Amino acid sequence: MVARTMPELVKYLNGLTGPAALNWPVIDRTGLSGPYDIRLKIELKADPDGRSGTWRLDFLAELPRQLGLRLESARDDYTFLVIDHVDEPAAE
Repeated sequence: MVARTMPELVKYLNGLTGPAALNWPVIDRTGLSGPYDIRLKIELKADPDGRSGTWRLDFLAELPRQLGLRLESARDDYTFLVIDHVDEPAAE
């Protein structure tokens, strides 16, 4: 068993699943510090060929049910770095 922190859970949700599964970025506003035993039960569905499979988890329903964490939609200000043009370096 490996204990995880809230920032690690948020990184997981944003990396592997977050924006793709939730359609918005996840930000930690729990104020919780320290490690926790975080376990999510995920349904695995095998493909008919038996060689591969997919997994599915309704995060909006399962995070509150399994972990007691509520996801709230909110607006926030973000700082972005936008690169709109790149030039090749000059040969010396």
